[in-house]
Amino acid sequence: MISGEIKKAVNSALNYLGYRSRSINETKNYLKKKGYDEKIIKEAICYLEDKEYLDDLCFTKMWIRIRKENHLLGKCRIKSELLLKGINVGLIDEELDVLYSQEEENEKALEAARKQLKKYGEIEDEKKLQRLYRFLVNKGFRSEISRKTCKIFFDF
Repeated sequence: MISGEIKKAVNSALNYLGYRSRSINETKNYLKKKGYDEKIIKEAICYLEDKEYLDDLCFTKMWIRIRKENHLLGKCRIKSELLLKGINVGLIDEELDVLYSQEEENEKALEAARKQLKKYGEIEDEKKLQRLYRFLVNKGFRSEISRKTCKIFFDF
C-alpha cells in the first residue's frame, strides 16, 4: 500500500501517462514540475515500474516502430528524439539495430522522398535535388542514405 503523498504523485503520473506512453525520465521531470519531493518521485516511479506502467524498453520499442512507420524518420532522428526523452544511448542503439534494418531505412527514405517530391511542383531539378537532400537529412536519414536516395530520382 502506498502513502498519501506518494499516492498523489502516482495519480498525477497516471494522468500524465493517460495521454501517451512516456519514458521514466519524462515522468520524473513532470513530477518535479508538479512540485513533488525527490523521495516521493523516486517512490512513485518505483511503484509505476513495478506495476509496469513505466518501462523504458517497451517505450523505446514502441517509439521506434511508430516513428519509422508513421512518420518515415531515419535512425538518426529517432535516436535524437529518444535521447531527449532520457533513454539510455546503449538501449537506443541496441533496439535500433534490432528493429530498424539498413534495408528498411533505405525503403523509408525512398518512401519519404516520393511523398515529398509530389509537393515540389514545377521547379528546376537542381533545386528539387537540394531540397530533397535537406529534407531527408532533416528527417534523420544519414547523408549516405540521403545521397543514394536522391541519386535514384536525379542524375548527379
